[in-house]
Amino acid sequence: MGVKTYDAVIAGGGLIGGAIAWELARAGLRVAIYDRQEPGHEASWASAGIISPAPEHPGMIPLVPLGKASAGLYPRFIAQIEERSGQRTGYRAQGTLQALFAREAREELSTLVALHHGLGLACDPLHVEEAREMEPALSEELQAAALRPNEACVDNRLLTRAVLEAARRSGVEIFAGTGVEAVWQENGRCAGVITSAGKTAAGNTVIAAGCYSAGIGGAGSYAPVRPARGQMLALRSPALQIERVLWSERIYFVPREDGRVAAGATVEYAGFEKKLTPAGILSLLEAAMELAPAARDAEIVETWCGLRPDSPDHLPILGPTDVEGLLMATGHFRSGILLAPVTAQLVREWIVDQRVSLDVERLSPLRFRDAPNPAS
Repeated sequence: MGVKTYDAVIAGGGLIGGAIAWELARAGLRVAIYDRQEPGHEASWASAGIISPAPEHPGMIPLVPLGKASAGLYPRFIAQIEERSGQRTGYRAQGTLQALFAREAREELSTLVALHHGLGLACDPLHVEEAREMEPALSEELQAAALRPNEACVDNRLLTRAVLEAARRSGVEIFAGTGVEAVWQENGRCAGVITSAGKTAAGNTVIAAGCYSAGIGGAGSYAPVRPARGQMLALRSPALQIERVLWSERIYFVPREDGRVAAGATVEYAGFEKKLTPAGILSLLEAAMELAPAARDAEIVETWCGLRPDSPDHLPILGPTDVEGLLMATGHFRSGILLAPVTAQLVREWIVDQRVSLDVERLSPLRFRDAPNPAS
């Protein structure tokens, strides 16, 4: 049997890989996805699904323009995916309510609003009574609040499933249980991939395998990502009904269409070990009860954890390498759901148009060429 040949092959079948495949297939390319297990069951499955370009800390400020661009793509992205797949995605554009509990909450609120406005992000201060009227589940201990009206959320599991189905219906071939082991190089260029089932030839190869990207032979020097474990849980209670994302310094709540509230998430560097810990779950429960007292009597309907792909500077790794035909799309850390549409657009622009519409030079994989590979 001869070697399979595609215009583009993607290592990794999560939301990022699926969105890229769908975008390339729509541009007329013959595309294949290879995933080491069932596609969509790693970080994309474990995420919270928040669509927010707001920086969680100063180191994330460089990512704001890209996040804004991707959030702006989301309504059309969702409409196209739902139409093509015939599936719902649980997209809700109700904004985020940020809750502040510290004694210095008023000062924090002023700083928060000024920071957001300086970055071109909408952020409106709310009276405490106004905030609790919008979200009655909020604690009476609330000291200050702000509404980030342009933010949204999505059911990441539904979205990932829908994206993969849309890709499949657009002609993408998906190979589950077949992991990419190495980049196949010939004559100084990338000729495709070497999988657990043999070689596959491709004009373009995209590494989008999340925190497993660094373990793919020939990719580690461009994508020195490591796993960052996040523990989460889901609560359900008639008294814990929320309309929008609730965000505090210690936890976030994300509403689901089935009435559940997803709550997360921890950030732990524990290698590739996926396990729930008493300390992790306790910290989430304590923070949940502070944010919304009704969480005390809610049913814990699910607990889970996932491994986010974190880069040394906590920024995504996007774009062509110095090996012709080899591109990276990994290292999205806590922003994978947010950045899926713009990542897919950029990869399509690199491959099809040979130029991109956004300045993402800072995210180039070439910045890590001399960095040690954490997988080695």
